[in-house]
Amino acid sequence: MPATNRLGLPVVCLVGAAVVGISFLFGREAVLSADTDKSVMKWEYNVASAVPAALPARLGELGAAGWEVFSVERASQIFEQDAEKKSHLVVEKYQIISRRPAQRQ
Repeated sequence: MPATNRLGLPVVCLVGAAVVGISFLFGREAVLSADTDKSVMKWEYNVASAVPAALPARLGELGAAGWEVFSVERASQIFEQDAEKKSHLVVEKYQIISRRPAQRQ
């Protein structure tokens, strides 16, 4: 086996490791403690509900008012049986939880 074939994989691995190491050293942003902002982002939260038919419109209203929706969960549900006696889970209401940055005072 020629020497160039035996050295190919180790050289590629070393070059790859060097690139990764250099990117970690120089790719990070230096942060001095004097540069950091001591204030913490304050949020106000909103809990709303909507029936399934009105859910898209309600989400649009919240978004237009500046709310960031991060959770939509089933709030109430029931089992219904059809004529063939098959049970189906029916959602009656959704709970919507959203947040937006609080007004600074």
